[in-house]
Amino acid sequence: MEKRYEPRQNVRVQVVVHNRHGRRGTFETRDATPAGMFIETGKLDAAIGEVIWIDNVETAGGRWPTPLPAVVVHRARGGVGVLLSRPVPKMPAQGDRAVPRA
Repeated sequence: MEKRYEPRQNVRVQVVVHNRHGRRGTFETRDATPAGMFIETGKLDAAIGEVIWIDNVETAGGRWPTPLPAVVVHRARGGVGVLLSRPVPKMPAQGDRAVPRA
């Protein structure tokens, strides 16, 4: 069961998601905290408990330390909620729409 330690902010940032088999694609976050985020993955099949890696994230708040391992803690229509392996020191600002570098 997921437990949020802080309220999530509405943050729209593109992230590249990988799994143990390789690159999965580029998606957008819906909301985030320093400890987790909801990623709009569409119909991507990711199991609860699966480890994914979040990569190539550049925001107005700075570049995130990536690749960043995360565990899928819940699935919902349109995406997955993940718990990050370590807190992100530079969260994007609410309403941030920054995109990753290629």
